[in-house]
Amino acid sequence: MSATVPPASSTTFRKECPPLPMEIVQLIIDSLAAEWGRQQDRDLKACALVCRSWLHASRRWLFRDLSIGYRVLSNPASFSAQERRLVEILDQNPLLGENVRRLYYKGRKMDEEMERARVDPLFSTFLSLPRVNRLEIYCVRVDFEKASEHGCHFQAILAHQVSTGNLVKVALTGMDNLPIGDILAMPLLEGLDLYDCGLQKKGRRHLYSPLTFLEFGSKKITTWSLSAFRPCVDLETLVIG
Repeated sequence: MSATVPPASSTTFRKECPPLPMEIVQLIIDSLAAEWGRQQDRDLKACALVCRSWLHASRRWLFRDLSIGYRVLSNPASFSAQERRLVEILDQNPLLGENVRRLYYKGRKMDEEMERARVDPLFSTFLSLPRVNRLEIYCVRVDFEKASEHGCHFQAILAHQVSTGNLVKVALTGMDNLPIGDILAMPLLEGLDLYDCGLQKKGRRHLYSPLTFLEFGSKKITTWSLSAFRPCVDLETLVIG
C-alpha cells in the first residue's frame, strides 16, 4: 500500500517586527532636533514621511521656530510668495500653529506704497499662534506708536503676544517708546534683552515683575530708564552695555 505525501506548502509566514513604542520614536526625533544645521531639517522631514504618528511627532520640531518679516534682499517682494505659502499651510492646518514656540520678526523702514504691497490679510495668521513663549523682533529704529507708518508692523505682534501673558523670553532691537510697564508685567517673563531701545515714559507701572535676567544695551542710559526696572525685585543678572 503506497502512501501519498502531500506537497510541502508554499505559504511562508513572515514574522512582522513589532512597532516601535512612541516613547522611543519621540526620543529619536528629539535627538535629531537637538542637532544644528540643514541636516537636522532634512532628517526631521524624512521622519515625518515614515507614518502618520511620526509625522505628528516631527511637526512639533519642524514648526517650533518661525521667522517672518522683511529680508535683506534687492527685491523685498520676492519673499512674499513664501510667506503666503506658509500662511496657506497654517490656515489649512490650524493645529500646526500650536507647535510654534519661538517667533522671530524682522522689520525695516519702508514707504507706504511698498507697505501696502507687502502686508495683506495674511498677516492676521501670525497673530493666532497660541503657544509662542519666545519673541524676537528686530527693527531699524522705529517708534512703537508710529510703527504702521514705517511698514514694520511689529506693533501688532508685540502687543498681541504681550496680551497673551505666555512670553518667557523677549528680545527687542531698534524700537523707541516701548510700553515697558506692560512688558515687565507679563506673569511668566524670565528674560528680557533690549538693544538700542527707548522706553515709554507714560503708561502703567506695576509693583512686581518676575524678571530674573535683563540685558539692556542703549546709547543713552539714564537714571530714569533704569528706574523703569524697579519692579524687578527678583532680578538675578543685569547686563548693561
